[in-house]
Amino acid sequence: MTASRIAIDLRYAAAPLSGFGRFTWNLVIGLARLGPPAPLMLIRHPGQAVPPALAAAPGVTWRDVVSRPYAPLQQRRLARQLAEAGVEVMVSPDVFAPFCRRPRQVITLHDVVPLRCPELLPRSAKGRYSRLWRQWLTLQIAAADRVLTVSEHARADIAALFAGARPKLRTVYNAVELQPLSARPAPGPVARLLYVGRCAPYKNIIGCIEALASLRQSGLPAELAIVGEPDPRYPEVAQAVARLGLDHAVTITGHVDDTKLAAHYRDATLFLFLSRYEGFGLPPLEAMAHGLPVVSSNRTSMPEVLGDAALLVDPDDPPAVVAAIRQIIEQPALAADLSRRGRARAAEFTLERQGRMAWDAIASLLP
Repeated sequence: MTASRIAIDLRYAAAPLSGFGRFTWNLVIGLARLGPPAPLMLIRHPGQAVPPALAAAPGVTWRDVVSRPYAPLQQRRLARQLAEAGVEVMVSPDVFAPFCRRPRQVITLHDVVPLRCPELLPRSAKGRYSRLWRQWLTLQIAAADRVLTVSEHARADIAALFAGARPKLRTVYNAVELQPLSARPAPGPVARLLYVGRCAPYKNIIGCIEALASLRQSGLPAELAIVGEPDPRYPEVAQAVARLGLDHAVTITGHVDDTKLAAHYRDATLFLFLSRYEGFGLPPLEAMAHGLPVVSSNRTSMPEVLGDAALLVDPDDPPAVVAAIRQIIEQPALAADLSRRGRARAAEFTLERQGRMAWDAIASLLP
């Protein structure tokens, strides 16, 4: 173990966990399982919960910081303090790193949805002010020593949009852990479709709702659970449920804890994910880790992440979506095969792999 030190900003992993938060937890746990190769300083909010795997990990220290990770002046002050403490590399799970030479800066750009398709984020600040967002990212990429992203697709998109980004870019895949296969409910008269994730328009939840309506109109009883916090900026999801008369067949749960989320994965018939753009797409891989068959969009990063372990469909081809759902519901052998292949695919995306990819990206920055 060298005397070099790496600081990782865990403030993005405060509860409730977002996709950024899960990436961050898994990153540091994966690094800790490697040894870690260099001492880690983990930056957290005072009182922020710590996974047991990290609390007792050798070579890991903690620094409580009362500030926001996306406030540039506070980040610059923190960077100065870290440099004085001997930290040589500061890793941010987002793109709000301080503009400074010490410590060296590693940022994470998960996707470029607001730049590639701002029309799918019409009421978000990043979508409405996509030019300003692009200018900010240009500054962050120029100042960073390394830029992590979460798929080869995202890496290619970023390189195409930002001159000079390509030599700094490194791919660090998200990770999942295989879950014990508990007894699944016996197939009942009603097929249970499941979606997990944000309610932003690019996720195309309305496509899931319309697929449900088509199934029911054709005589196939089905329900849909949408697990995720409703976004008040986008009432179209609730409006589609009402317009199609599906109030009794669609449940929007809001945020749930990991125990309840696992129950949703266990009890569902299949997982439905029709997103039009993803930097990675963690929920369908999580579903695979639970042994749940997946119908997914064939766009952007999804073929790269899911391989041949899911039924991939054009999210804007409703008959193809419905046909794929019916295949899984009506062909138990196919559902079982997808469950087996999905778990095998999920098993490739380990925390140790994520930690190793991150270490390979960071190591060259250490003296």
